[in-house]
Amino acid sequence: MRAITTIIGKLIRAGVRIKSQGSSFPGFIVEKLNPSYLKKSLDLLPFGVVIISGTNGKTTTTKIVSALLQSQGLRVFTNPTGSNFIRGVISAIVEKATIRGNLNYDIAVLELDEAYAELFVKQYKPKYSLILNVARDQLDRFGEIDKTASMLNAVTKSTTDLVVLNANDTNVSNLESSAHKSYFDIDKSLKKLFLNDDELHGKNKSRKKNMPAKNSIKSIITNLTLTEDTVCKLLKIKSDVTENAAQIEYSGKKYSFTPALSGVYNLYNATAALALVVQVLNNINFEKNINSKTDANPKENVNFESLLKNLEKIKPAFGRGEKFEIGNKTLELILVKNPAGFRLSLASYPIECDTKIAIAINDNYADSRDISWLWDVDFTSLNAENTDAKNINISTAGTRAWDMALRLAHDKIKVSYVEENIKAALELLLNGKSNDNNNNDNSNKKQTIRVFASYTAMLEIRKALRKWTAIEEAGA
Repeated sequence: MRAITTIIGKLIRAGVRIKSQGSSFPGFIVEKLNPSYLKKSLDLLPFGVVIISGTNGKTTTTKIVSALLQSQGLRVFTNPTGSNFIRGVISAIVEKATIRGNLNYDIAVLELDEAYAELFVKQYKPKYSLILNVARDQLDRFGEIDKTASMLNAVTKSTTDLVVLNANDTNVSNLESSAHKSYFDIDKSLKKLFLNDDELHGKNKSRKKNMPAKNSIKSIITNLTLTEDTVCKLLKIKSDVTENAAQIEYSGKKYSFTPALSGVYNLYNATAALALVVQVLNNINFEKNINSKTDANPKENVNFESLLKNLEKIKPAFGRGEKFEIGNKTLELILVKNPAGFRLSLASYPIECDTKIAIAINDNYADSRDISWLWDVDFTSLNAENTDAKNINISTAGTRAWDMALRLAHDKIKVSYVEENIKAALELLLNGKSNDNNNNDNSNKKQTIRVFASYTAMLEIRKALRKWTAIEEAGA
């Protein structure tokens, strides 16, 4: 039955011609035809399933975890297109399965939307889960954060072997599970940079006292600021390491690394990924040793320095800090979808001279219909009075371009122009606007264009960019 269902799914997938953003339609049909398809397919994996969920960082962390496990010789099945609903996972299985319905992989690493993760574990219990954070996001879907936390609690309670939690987020660190618990954390000096949702909104919940010690990985990230330490074209680092470098403490040792991933939030994601990967590898090695009846210590088989070297090669997931070189311009595309994430995105990129900044906000279902969250973001770092950078050009785009412009005006930030049509806005960004007094597009000087975009706006921008440059498929 699974073989026949897989063939039907593959034919449907070919018919709809899935592109970069993927499609859940084949999964919808397969699920109707064979309700047990998901469970029976995943049961074929010898080392089980990893679920990664939380409000921010799911896609990037899933990519990091998958790449690191692959670097250690494992065949990893994942859902790389960002289709993180159950039917999206089934569609990915249909794509990767053989004609006979076999899934020839060792382990699955799945990114799951918080609400659908709760539904997923009713069908299949994961062996491992990693919960990143809980923040106010898409209030029209999830409601308040207590509801989101309860969804994630269902995931951790259903996990059989290992749960990895964020020790800096009380909404995550207090989740329940009968599986072994482990944590990732940050150094005390970085608490002000990585505020959890309660701290961001003025609440003060004490952290759980029995927080972690033995299996923690602590990220000590280079002190990056955008106030007194930022001048034109220079991000001053209060350290002897390069920009975006980090130190990871693991098993009592400190390791330095410089990832290709941009943004301080991605250093946090990398810390979470490492905390999970080292223990998944330990567990897999232990299982192998048991099966082969050897007495080898599984921890000796995990080379942490090798993991870091592989981590340094991993590029950002689509739309999460991607850079596109177009003539004499570098366009940076950064996904934003809630106050906490937007705040860290603004803090991650220095304001340079002659920088063009665009904020593209849509209000489609995948973005959240309710955009009131924009009023919880502090945009004052974009105010020309708060930076030494000159000729900053700020524009807005998307279905809520005018709402975004109003929000910026409230923080006394001058907006050069508003363009609801994203293709037209991109054309203006790359080719210049005739009535822009600060237009230097005729200059040979390298120029940075930084675009902060909501989810569907990001997808539109990536699609439109094909006119100017080659674009990797989502999840590549």
